[in-house]
Amino acid sequence: MLIVRRLPEAAALTEEEEEKRGERLGFLTRDDFRRWVGVIKAKFSYWLKRLWNFVLEAKGMRHQAVVGYKIKQIFKPKPKRNGIDGLSARPEPQMIRDENYFLMLIKKDPHNLEHYKNLGEYYLDLRNYSEASNVYEYLVNHDTANSSYYAKFGYCKLRLGFAVEATRLYEKSVALDATHPNRFYNLALAYEGAGELDLAVETAEKALALEPLNKKYQHLHADLDKKRKR
Repeated sequence: MLIVRRLPEAAALTEEEEEKRGERLGFLTRDDFRRWVGVIKAKFSYWLKRLWNFVLEAKGMRHQAVVGYKIKQIFKPKPKRNGIDGLSARPEPQMIRDENYFLMLIKKDPHNLEHYKNLGEYYLDLRNYSEASNVYEYLVNHDTANSSYYAKFGYCKLRLGFAVEATRLYEKSVALDATHPNRFYNLALAYEGAGELDLAVETAEKALALEPLNKKYQHLHADLDKKRKR
């Protein structure tokens, strides 16, 4: 009975006694065990990051400024962007609309005159009248009923100093559509450059007939009329 009573006391060794006992027996103490567990966790975390950084580099996904990734960030499914789940689709990056852009469109679809038209307007915006002239020459040869192409082709010729050619092109333009006063204005300038002052005055009067209050047309008509009377 005495032995039975003493069993709980014998089993209830304090932590200090356990540590001393462990030291005597050559075993790890509890603090030593915790320290080793911490070291092992740190090593495991370090090599795990190295492993996944290697995976990211192989997949071409790792950015230089980012040193750590989580597994779920790599393999988690990406949200759909087709509008079904309510997320708007990410817009495609806009291409720079320069000369190469329009030439690429023409190369892909050489029979679409709209691409040539856009290229011509691009050259006009840059005041590259020589290249624009080449484009509009192509357009008037492939769409002979478009008055706008003749007018812009004539404008290019006028700016390049070819007044006689400009008069022929503007004459075709106003013959197809006589509702644009500015085309009569430019035709009058072309006639003036070609030395046809009488035709220039008559044409300026047609521009004024369409827009009587336009100061630009009034000044041109008055100036041309003075030159004719000299």
